[in-house]
Amino acid sequence: VCAHTDKLVQVDAKAPTCTEIGWDAYEYCTECDYTTYVEMPVDTDAHNFEDGKCECGEVIYTYDEATDTYTVYTFAALKAALTAGGNIILGADIIRDDTTVENAVPENVTAVLDLNGKTITSTPAVPGVNYEIICVNGNLTIKDSGINGTIDSTACIVGGCINVEGGNLTIEAGNFFSAPGSYAVDVNSGNAVINGGTFTNFDVSDEGKAVIYGGEFHKKPSKYVANGYEAVANENGTWTVVCAHTDKLVQVDAKAPTCTEIGWDAYEYCTACDYTTYVELPADPDAHTDADGDYICDHGCGYEYKKPEEPTPDEPTPDEPTEDTICEDCGKVHDGFFAELICFFTKIINFIKNLFA
Repeated sequence: VCAHTDKLVQVDAKAPTCTEIGWDAYEYCTECDYTTYVEMPVDTDAHNFEDGKCECGEVIYTYDEATDTYTVYTFAALKAALTAGGNIILGADIIRDDTTVENAVPENVTAVLDLNGKTITSTPAVPGVNYEIICVNGNLTIKDSGINGTIDSTACIVGGCINVEGGNLTIEAGNFFSAPGSYAVDVNSGNAVINGGTFTNFDVSDEGKAVIYGGEFHKKPSKYVANGYEAVANENGTWTVVCAHTDKLVQVDAKAPTCTEIGWDAYEYCTACDYTTYVELPADPDAHTDADGDYICDHGCGYEYKKPEEPTPDEPTPDEPTEDTICEDCGKVHDGFFAELICFFTKIINFIKNLFA
């Protein structure tokens, strides 16, 4: 060791971050090159998040104050958002990597989860852990504004996708896949309303209630189908719940959204019950039109198109001769009085020559 015991300096430990190295506590000598310093490399997982963002650029969530909406990118952020309630959008595919706690919507909390075409996937279960991907004790609505948004628990042989424990679950769309022997949706107690989606297994206990108005099921769900609806067998062995009033269905053409008005895809509705396949398309702030050609949007949003610039007419260069400056007799340009006088006398001389020729 260093013999300069009175020259030793102690340095506190510093943990590495996602952008900086760190070190354990060490000492060094100011008299010689003795040191116990050992560098700890950058830890790419050691983020310091503030409002969902780390200085390295990693993002776990963003918040839109105007719509009161959280967009989440990790399971931890999803869990926190479901616990707090409000509007939630999946911003990326998420893996449930937390096997120690239950991911729940608490009692008296209301949340709306938009799968946004993304997937939540479970990892294999840990024995003794309640391993539903989402447990509903409060109020949860699940929709999908994207394509094929999915909650997939097929890697977990216990638990499932969603467990309703005394709360209220509404599913508008999405895919819900579970392993054999577990349930995509399990209503132990509370209520579930299914308006759409695709489900492998669906179960309701004696203390739970469910009403199905739409969706595709791998097993016939006739026990829970709403009055006026029926489960129809598909060629692939699945069952689709549809309105039973086939003679009461009205078809509606699609309407594209504009900058001020909502739109919708083509849909149908029933005049005998509340069945409908209507899905609202939000207004598109860029969907302007100008049918009357006045360069102002037809929909009253105030948007003005840029008018094309009118072409500037070409003007003759002052130095270039024009038809007005070229003499018809001599074919030359008269650029002043003397030029015109010379031309005049030239014409007289030529006349006399021609006269006496």
